[in-house]
Amino acid sequence: MRATVLLELVLFITTVWAGGYQGVLERVLLYYAYEIDGLNPEADRTIGFACKGQFNTATGQCPGGWVKPKSKGSRATINELVAPLSKLNPNPKKPFGRDSSGNPVPLADGVNGLDPQETAKYLYPEILKATKSNDYPNGRIPNPPPYKMMKGGTDNYVKFLSDVGKMVQKTSKQGNNYDNHKALFEGFQKVNAQVLNARMGDHGSFQIQGIKDRLQGSGVTVKTKTVGGGTNPATGATWEAVDWKKTVSDGVTDTGKSKEEVAKIVEAAAKDFYTTNQAAKEHKPVIDSTRRTDQRMNHCGP
Repeated sequence: MRATVLLELVLFITTVWAGGYQGVLERVLLYYAYEIDGLNPEADRTIGFACKGQFNTATGQCPGGWVKPKSKGSRATINELVAPLSKLNPNPKKPFGRDSSGNPVPLADGVNGLDPQETAKYLYPEILKATKSNDYPNGRIPNPPPYKMMKGGTDNYVKFLSDVGKMVQKTSKQGNNYDNHKALFEGFQKVNAQVLNARMGDHGSFQIQGIKDRLQGSGVTVKTKTVGGGTNPATGATWEAVDWKKTVSDGVTDTGKSKEEVAKIVEAAAKDFYTTNQAAKEHKPVIDSTRRTDQRMNHCGP
């Protein structure tokens, strides 16, 4: 049914608003991508490079060339990769990475033992404190421009996400990379899935209210469902979103209308919300890229 297809699409659109925690998770995702990129020949590596000097947004070019992340060793640690993107000190007393118990993961261990959620929980207040007195006073973590994270990157965040996903999938299919580093690829997929949950969870309250407003007087009541674990791991805020299928099915009982009629009512409310809200229109391609990356990860390996 056409209405059902649209509602499933809207489910992904609803995850587009990035909250503070999601922004930190994407930095952890970048570190996994950086470690995966390290499996490639040095000349082919792209993750972690930054445009030197002033990036030309008009032409999409980097006149100053590309530089590797500053590192005391041959490869950057999570501290050295994330710190420049987050106004943090790369040499604090403790590493940024955390294990499943919230304890520091030695820098030399890389992603071994790294827990993405605990790492993001630890980094969220640290990054927030570093940016709070500047342009981001409301708990939001800004996305660094792609030209500060990837060789050949521009200011197009959607293309950056797509290129990272393609790189990870391509790397997994080369030789025995996947078999020998399975935990690394599975870790990347795990973080990507957590990013999807965070986007939907952070936006859920706005989505629920927006659809409620548009269904007023229709007799259809918005039904909700839990997103992820039900709460934001960093703030404790509730994570819920509209349960489209239950809203339609219960709407049939409440209104006495057919399933097709109720689906059209709900579809119209969803379409209005996501076509009249500028932020949703601008961010839809971002979530599409993240979703495609998740799909690509299901085809990693030999």
